[in-house]
Amino acid sequence: MLAASQARAIFAPSRIYIRPFMRTPLLGAALVALLAACSSDKSADSADQIMSTGFEDLEGWVPPSPSLTKEKAHSGKYAIKVDPTIEYSMTYINVMGKVMPSKPNKLHLTAWVMGASKEADAVLTVQMLNPKDGTSLMNEQMHVKEKIKKPGEWEKVEMEFAVPEKATFTDEMRVYLWRVGSGEPVYMDDIELSIVR
Repeated sequence: MLAASQARAIFAPSRIYIRPFMRTPLLGAALVALLAACSSDKSADSADQIMSTGFEDLEGWVPPSPSLTKEKAHSGKYAIKVDPTIEYSMTYINVMGKVMPSKPNKLHLTAWVMGASKEADAVLTVQMLNPKDGTSLMNEQMHVKEKIKKPGEWEKVEMEFAVPEKATFTDEMRVYLWRVGSGEPVYMDDIELSIVR
């Protein structure tokens, strides 16, 4: 713990440099905008990004889930999995109006998947549904087994799909893995969902 005099000595230089600019509102606003622009780590393409996760930021924020695992990971420490004891993985759920500025025509999903063996299978599912009555508007699926060339190694998979004409901003989008009866684990990591222009 720092003593008050030590804290003042450490933080005093920032007061000296920033405060004179803050006395002139226009210069202060320009400085804040410049600092915000410099600290942003978003690329030009990130404006179309809806969701991106490697699951590192979920630990401690969500209820414990056996699907969130440290057994295997494409990057970082965490991935999600399905296996004989886990029928469905953790699910990304969000209302379309919260993650999209306007209704797109198409979406693109990329993920890294790994099957423990040639028999390992799961279905990567992207759904859009009406949350009020559960009506499915879209249900795009990919059998991971068909995309895995080398069991035990991470493979990049991609899906591109049209947004249904009748979809609205109050509808939900869901992304998850479904085990489909496989006796072997399937892992997924580094998922990204973006708008296709």
